[in-house]
Amino acid sequence: MNKHSFLMVLCMLIPVALLVAVYGFGIKNQFVYWIALAMCPIIHLIMMSSHKGKKCH
Repeated sequence: MNKHSFLMVLCMLIPVALLVAVYGFGIKNQFVYWIALAMCPIIHLIMMSSHKGKKCH
C-alpha cells in the first residue's frame, strides 16, 4: 500500500470510527456527534489542498 492510499484510508476511518464509538457506547453528547460529522469535509479539504498540482495516481 502506498503512502497516498494509507492516508486516504486513515482519514476516512477516523471520523467513521468516532461515529461508531458514539453510537456503540451510547454517548449522548451532541458535540461529539457534530465534530465527527464535521471531520469528514474538513479532512477532505485538507487532503485536497495537499495535492495542489500533483497527480495522485
